[in-house]
Amino acid sequence: MMKASLGVALALALPMAAFATTTDAVTPTTPPTNLKKVGDHWTPWDPPVPTAGAQVYVIVKGDNLWDLAQRDLNDPYLWPQIWDLNRYVLDSHWIYPGDPLIIPGPVTVIAEETMPPDVEPSEEFGTDTGTDTDTGIDTATDTGFDDEARGMALMPQPDPSGRPGGRMEYKRDPDAAADHSDLMCSGYILPKQWRSEMFIYAAEEEHKDAQAAGDVLYMNKGLEDGVKAGDKFYVVHQEEKVKHPVTGKKVGYYVRKMAVAQVMVVQANTATIEIVDGCGDVHVGYDLIAYSELTSPKRRDTGLERYGVEDNGNVTGHVVYLGAEKQAVGEGDIVYLDLGQADGVDVGDYLMVYRDEVTYQKPNEAGLARIRWKHKSSIAALDVRKLHRGEEIPRKMIGEVIILAMNDDTATAKVMYSWREIYSGDQIQLLD
Repeated sequence: MMKASLGVALALALPMAAFATTTDAVTPTTPPTNLKKVGDHWTPWDPPVPTAGAQVYVIVKGDNLWDLAQRDLNDPYLWPQIWDLNRYVLDSHWIYPGDPLIIPGPVTVIAEETMPPDVEPSEEFGTDTGTDTDTGIDTATDTGFDDEARGMALMPQPDPSGRPGGRMEYKRDPDAAADHSDLMCSGYILPKQWRSEMFIYAAEEEHKDAQAAGDVLYMNKGLEDGVKAGDKFYVVHQEEKVKHPVTGKKVGYYVRKMAVAQVMVVQANTATIEIVDGCGDVHVGYDLIAYSELTSPKRRDTGLERYGVEDNGNVTGHVVYLGAEKQAVGEGDIVYLDLGQADGVDVGDYLMVYRDEVTYQKPNEAGLARIRWKHKSSIAALDVRKLHRGEEIPRKMIGEVIILAMNDDTATAKVMYSWREIYSGDQIQLLD
């Protein structure tokens, strides 16, 4: 399964023009105050006259789009589809009694594993008397605005636990070498720059600096491209070029998995998606690739010793990348290697991390005295020459890693054990 995931990434590695989006709109967090009377009710919006044959519902006190989606579409998470057909409602957080809503026909809903959170409506909405804390309107006096003119919250209050409605749940396997975070939050190295044909082109909460689990976004593919409600995608981002720490040659480009997104509603050429899992900030313009379940290889005891370990004749390589802005890593961290499927390694393989060194360590006074005694000389220049000659020392063992995923020439691995810090450029060798 691991190879399949990266294979998908390579298959989608197609050039794409740079994408940018700008918006001046900022979603307000308080109700609109520019209410006006339209027909027999008050509203800040300009509701159009529904076209003949449209399925129309007139909002009544206490309604919200979440409940209407549950009632008419059998899923509260499909509320964006109702809003898409009624964009005269400029702020999606407020709807008003008396305004008409066009209700969409039956749709395919997301998978049953996505469950709505346990929520309660805010007590602030729907009170009959007193002063509105957002608008300052005294609803107990005759000001031309009654409680029917007040907006209704689009969504109930969030789950007190903070868990997004579509959050994916995972069971921990004690025998697995990697946990969900290791698999989800790591990345991989591709040999060339790339852009997916699928990407995020807009966000529901456009004023937010970044998107995270629970947020709703829009992708550039839809029904005509084979996208279905319930489909999942990885949100990925190409971050930087990776150079080999020893040779200086280009290894490739680091691509990081940022999140998992699931399709809520599908239109002809677009789809509404929700982030159901993530470990990094998501931004408009990030790429999407098909999702496949990642499974961890099993951990095992390799019996690796710290001292006296020699060359076993197996394939060797290097740690070439540690992740953005990391100088050193240790046990539990993710590293990237210059060995891959073409080198005969596989997911689940263990490799030792080591250094073959020649020492130029400066001796202390006792060491200098030893050099003088050996050469029967006290000449300082002789001491300098000798201590810069360099002597080989035994292989210095650093730790061991296990391969979690790979391409042809590179691999993603986890540090299972380390005796000291691991640096980019450290050597690796496949264990038996």
